Amino acid sequence: MGRGLILYRITLVVLAPVLAALFTLRWLRGKETRTGLAERMALTSAQSRSKKTVWVHGASLGELTAARPLLDNILARDPAVGIVVTMNSYSARQMVARWGNPRLQPRMAPLDYPVFLKLFLKFWSPIALVVLENELWPSRMSACRSAGIPVLVAGGRLSARATSMWARFPALSRDVAAALTYIAPLDEKAAGRFRDFGVDSGRIGPALLLKSGVALPNPDPTTLSELRKRFDRAQTVLAASTHDGEDALILNAFCVARAKRPDLRLILAPRHPDRAPDILRLISNHSLPCQQRSQPRPIAPDTLILLADTLGEMALWYSLAGTTLVGGTWVEKGGHTPFEPAQFGSAIVHGPSVHNHAQAFATLDAAGGAVLAPDTAAVAQAILNLADVERRAKVARSAAECLAPLRAESRGITQFVERLADLTGTSSVSGKS
Repeated sequence: MGRGLILYRITLVVLAPVLAALFTLRWLRGKETRTGLAERMALTSAQSRSKKTVWVHGASLGELTAARPLLDNILARDPAVGIVVTMNSYSARQMVARWGNPRLQPRMAPLDYPVFLKLFLKFWSPIALVVLENELWPSRMSACRSAGIPVLVAGGRLSARATSMWARFPALSRDVAAALTYIAPLDEKAAGRFRDFGVDSGRIGPALLLKSGVALPNPDPTTLSELRKRFDRAQTVLAASTHDGEDALILNAFCVARAKRPDLRLILAPRHPDRAPDILRLISNHSLPCQQRSQPRPIAPDTLILLADTLGEMALWYSLAGTTLVGGTWVEKGGHTPFEPAQFGSAIVHGPSVHNHAQAFATLDAAGGAVLAPDTAAVAQAILNLADVERRAKVARSAAECLAPLRAESRGITQFVERLADLTGTSSVSGKS
């Protein structure tokens, strides 16, 4: 065990009482469940386990939604394979459970303590760990390496901030880098950062843009028709997957735009619906009539804002809104996917933080397929400009055209699954490719 990993584990021991208090407080506030806490400590059970179990871990909803084609491909290749899917958020756990696939077993991710990881690996005996994007937990990586379990990273990325953080702990970063068996990076910039991180080029494969291959199913036509009576697409703006710190900017911009276009309507869909009370307080400061989706009732004629505090309805909101403000771009979150609004022909507006999809946003901006609006005034002006039907249609068409080649790159899934099969000894099984 390297010196960096030893220091990391000592730090975790020191922090254990703080983490215990934090999880107890979350449980008392109803944000944790006994089952979830048990799963975090690897005190888990299953009605059945597959002969060959692949462990796939993603942080939350976005990563796992994007990874669904990858999961389907892994399962299709070998009928003996099952997947235990771990995540950090309860909303993601609920989503995977709703998929209803008995070969996918969702669990809250084990905490990064050796004792819990040992229990988890003993129970599931995974043949591989597939990490989505950037979830590089040191003890987890080390436990898999010690057990001879290959670790693959799908759509791997390291932000500038993460790269800087790892650089402050060179011994620990070397330990983590040594545990990575194969990386399909998000793009060439990500590949370069992984090389700087200590991963040699022989372990880095072709780029894999997981989120480029996601296609949301069309919304229920009856529901869509009912909501369109109150939300005319030409005048409806969607704030998609917003984070704390973005809602105030968006509400201010909406009010500025609405002063010139009183017919504008806003659908505000926070990334985490449990932020609804805080958002409602912000909305009340503007005295704007608002309804919550989680409290279903007919939309009142004077409703200007629909707070979409539910899960699994993004296709409905994209279909209703002619313009989408992509969340995570006005705070340092790196931005959420532009592929989904483009799929439904909704014109894209975004802020400056886009490193999660740097190539896609750069392509969009260069082709006129999106509008970069860095502040309140710019967002308000973008909303007003895109209220023009022809202008909005032109932006949406450009987005669909320039993102098409990037969508094609989702073929990298096949190469990734083939590499996984090679490493786990299942490559001789014919299946979907």
